[in-house]
Amino acid sequence: MPTRRVLFSGHVQGVGFRAYVAQQAGRASVLGECWNRTDGKVEAILHHEKDSVLDALVERLAGGRGRVDDVVTMPCELVVAEGFIIRPTQRV
Repeated sequence: MPTRRVLFSGHVQGVGFRAYVAQQAGRASVLGECWNRTDGKVEAILHHEKDSVLDALVERLAGGRGRVDDVVTMPCELVVAEGFIIRPTQRV
């Protein structure tokens, strides 16, 4: 099953962006987690059996809360157990 690591940059902290990510992921049945980074970005791990679902979710998130200036998506080997978790800020 495809898993992606996604970095969102712009004005994405302090605007409810992580909650929006969790909400939209839940609606799309996407598993994963997200967190604020100390560099001002939000990082997410997204997991679903279909690439097309992940593509649509990332596109929707880019137009969501705050202001997303850039999205970097890369494949990821992490295994996500279940659900979607909002984690505390992590240093980079």
